[in-house]
Amino acid sequence: MDNGSIDDEHIIIIGNKTFDISNLPADEVHKLRHLKLQEEHKGHEMMHLEMFFMLIGGIFFSQCALMLWKTKHYRTYQMCTLAALVLVPPILAIYTGSTRFLSCCLVFIAINFYVAYIATRPTITPRTPKRVYGWFLLVHNVTYSISVAGYILLFVMIMTVGTEFLIQLSFQMLLYGIYFGVVARDFAEVCSDKMASKIGYYSPEGITLKSLPPNTCSVCTLPLKINSEDDEELFTLNCSHSFHEKCIRGWCIIGKKDICPYCKEKVDLRHTFTNPWQKPHILYGNYLDLIRYMVGWQPIVLFTLSQLNKAFGLN
Repeated sequence: MDNGSIDDEHIIIIGNKTFDISNLPADEVHKLRHLKLQEEHKGHEMMHLEMFFMLIGGIFFSQCALMLWKTKHYRTYQMCTLAALVLVPPILAIYTGSTRFLSCCLVFIAINFYVAYIATRPTITPRTPKRVYGWFLLVHNVTYSISVAGYILLFVMIMTVGTEFLIQLSFQMLLYGIYFGVVARDFAEVCSDKMASKIGYYSPEGITLKSLPPNTCSVCTLPLKINSEDDEELFTLNCSHSFHEKCIRGWCIIGKKDICPYCKEKVDLRHTFTNPWQKPHILYGNYLDLIRYMVGWQPIVLFTLSQLNKAFGLN
């Protein structure tokens, strides 16, 4: 048998020495496996340097290509990114045997596809935007709470002597909160454009030709009940156009739009949503945008680079 190979799952051979790891503690087993890995890669320094430069170059050029794609053809970039978010993590869950995460993914994605189906039907009612935005706002708030709780738990476990179960739980909370938040945010962006262009006063290709009646929400086209105490709170942008709070919050915070749905005037979200409880949600949404590449595209980039390494004989 060649040096550095494993006879079976309980035997490790390093050089001329054979180790039986069946009765060894976990830390000793970890050390032996690390020594075996070093033995196998001895003398491969130049190969590792080539792989490192290929990794850095691949990540850099893929990021540049994605940014160029996003700038030139945003619609196809948006749909392909959503497809990557929907497909890549469940495939990784199947590969790693994470049945719980896979089950949650399938249920969550199925619900979002149903909501997207409702939002993109040829004819939709004025009540549809409120219901759709209500769902995405609920998901946004829940995933935000789970992510924050996961961060706090992880910080407490790092500062103290945390158990393995609680550390794993904190990472799982972060994983679930971030992934489902990113997916829901991309679904909401697609639904926002479709709903607003069908029943609202929004036109993706310029200023709409429709005239907005007074006291009307341009997102859902329902009247604004200014003097009613029982109805939803109203919100006025800096361009003086008013909306239902749920509609405009769904449009701006969840749907990733920073313009007025009617006149397309730029909206400064930090100054528009002055409530201190709403500002963390804006920051959380920006944070989800930053990690979208890591969740959807980075696994594809790393897989492509690994196949290139194999093709060039870099192991």
